[in-house]
Amino acid sequence: MLQKKLISLFSIICIICFSTLFLMAVSYLLFVQGINHAHAPLYTFVLLLFALIALLFFYAVYRLIETWPQTGLRLLASGFFAYFLLIEIILIAVFHSILPPVIDGGHTYAEALYLLEHGHASGHAYFSIYPNNVPITLLRYWIYRSAAFFHVSDFLMVDRLFCAAVLDIGIYFSWKLVKNKFDLRMGCMFLLLTASSFPLFFYILYFYTDTVAIMFPPILLYLWQAYSQSKKIRYIFLLGLVLAVGTQIRMNLILFLPALAIYMFFVLKWKKALLYLALTVALLSLATVLTEHIENQMGYAKEPSLTMPMTHWVMLGLSPDGRYSKADYLLTRKQPDQQAKKQIVRQEITRRIDQNGITGLTRIWLTKAARTFSMGTHGYDWYTRLSAQPTRTYQYLFNKNNQLTVFITQIFYLVQLFLLILSSLRLFRTKRADLNLLIQICLFGNLLFYTVVWEAEPRYSLLFTPVMILGAVFGLKEMRVLSRKYKDVPGRFYAGNYSLHLTTVFLLFVIVFAGVSLSARPVTQHKTTHPYYLVDQPCSAGSGSVRVDAAHTVTQTFRTPAPFDHISVRIRDVMGSGRYLMSVRNEKDGRLVASEIVNSSQMRSGRPFVLTFNRKGTHALKRGLLTIEQIKGSRASGLSLAMNGRGYEQRDIYPDGQLRLNGKPQKQQDLTFSVYQLQKRPYLSGVSYWLLFLIPVFILLFYSYVSREPSFRNRERTTAYRMKRKWQDD
Repeated sequence: MLQKKLISLFSIICIICFSTLFLMAVSYLLFVQGINHAHAPLYTFVLLLFALIALLFFYAVYRLIETWPQTGLRLLASGFFAYFLLIEIILIAVFHSILPPVIDGGHTYAEALYLLEHGHASGHAYFSIYPNNVPITLLRYWIYRSAAFFHVSDFLMVDRLFCAAVLDIGIYFSWKLVKNKFDLRMGCMFLLLTASSFPLFFYILYFYTDTVAIMFPPILLYLWQAYSQSKKIRYIFLLGLVLAVGTQIRMNLILFLPALAIYMFFVLKWKKALLYLALTVALLSLATVLTEHIENQMGYAKEPSLTMPMTHWVMLGLSPDGRYSKADYLLTRKQPDQQAKKQIVRQEITRRIDQNGITGLTRIWLTKAARTFSMGTHGYDWYTRLSAQPTRTYQYLFNKNNQLTVFITQIFYLVQLFLLILSSLRLFRTKRADLNLLIQICLFGNLLFYTVVWEAEPRYSLLFTPVMILGAVFGLKEMRVLSRKYKDVPGRFYAGNYSLHLTTVFLLFVIVFAGVSLSARPVTQHKTTHPYYLVDQPCSAGSGSVRVDAAHTVTQTFRTPAPFDHISVRIRDVMGSGRYLMSVRNEKDGRLVASEIVNSSQMRSGRPFVLTFNRKGTHALKRGLLTIEQIKGSRASGLSLAMNGRGYEQRDIYPDGQLRLNGKPQKQQDLTFSVYQLQKRPYLSGVSYWLLFLIPVFILLFYSYVSREPSFRNRERTTAYRMKRKWQDD
């Protein structure tokens, strides 16, 4: 009796939490994408409208395959896995030019290459400050070393193949879990929900702890389910082993342990639960000791004067935005030893809690929840902003023109959150300590940790995204149960109400057509200026800069596949008064393409300076030389140009060019610059726009077809009785 009351109370808490996230997800893009607040009601309505249509699509597919034989369902599942492989191959092939960012994933990439070349740690301070990134770096190194054994040198491709493989493993075990829990039919619905979660696949282009560890939560849930069905302790041992390995790669996977511990006390006798937890903790401890030993062997010794204490991330979580802050980093970093770091962090945490009070803390918590869990993209586009070939397709999917991609992603994310609400309703209705309860505990613990305790980033929700989709499957099952007027009559579905379905579909179609027609002109005919990037090197890792003065001339080489009319160079600082010549030449024959004399008064510190050209003159230019030199100036005059200077390591983030100082090549250095042509065009072509419009039209027609009462009711009844199916919760 007490257990059912606790489950009921917990399910109500989950309903409130997931409903809050749903409301945040509806409004989050208003602030992220900078939409005019005057259009906020219309934007919200459109987002909810398309989310409803997407939900109808999932439901229609569910109803359609209810009567399919096992052979057809197996073929459908095979088709989904083939589709996943095809999408992954296309992403890896088409966007091979995406480079690791200048933060975390980029640091581990550069360090892995250093390990491959030298066989020992580089000694960069980053891995002493953040020792949690050493295991993922060593894993990356071992992967590269294995690839090099087979004479494979394209390590970025190896990264992406590995990320695709671990994602597929996670999807496979999730599918198998759903198939064992329900049936092959629900397994196919899980695969359909996964196919609509685009960031899972976009993230294979970024190798880091979150993307590598994404397979572990589904495997852990699968192993627990295997134990529940067989009662064989070997599955508990495997579960502990997988958790131990996964935690070394992504430390926050440890959140699964308290969730499992709570669930164990619901379903096991307390002595057995304690025994299994002790076994798991022992395996975790053993894995930690072995990992530290391997790290020491590779030259990664702990440096207490540099290492950030765990409470540092709690302090970051209490910053105004609840995220990384350079001021907070420097506050901890400048302390001389570990004891001083811990002391100053504790003092700052106490001060911020007292200063904010309940009102301030609530605001911070809501901000962190919104940052981490209301963004359907999970921040994938934050880590794909560097590309050697920033094509138009790349811009629409990953960079400056990805508003449509973000909008579509948010639609399907809203569907996931809505189904999670239904899964909590299911838990409230059944009050059973089953797999759904374990999933809810995992998700709630994850939400609680990142909202109240830790710092917040959109990427942090990625690790448990497969678990969210598993929870959505339970919600979809509950939606089907609620849709039946009489659960004991298998084929009965709102008998006689087919006209109501047609009316609903017709109204939705009218609303969609009206909205699409009204938006067609501004989207397809209203021309705005869009830069078409040929080179886009926007990052300046570290505080590096290169000086232009009477004694120093700077040249940047670059490659362009098409004509351009603008070059943007970021000016870090302007000193004194001077005049500068900026010119572009053909690297092959030295032919002058364009030049301009610029006064220092025309430049601003910290702002880019844009040089304009005649596009016709650059038509035949394949490799260019941008030269910046001083032709007149006072004694101390000069320019400081931003470049990818030394951060934690020096890395070439624009491989198609090179910085030269007085004609001498500078190894792995480039200016922070862009080469592009300005195009006045609409955001989408008319053809693309109306093809996108056909998608919701198809969904509505498909839903109306599946909802045909007479034929589908009879087919469902006869098939269901023949197969002796039960339309109950399990």
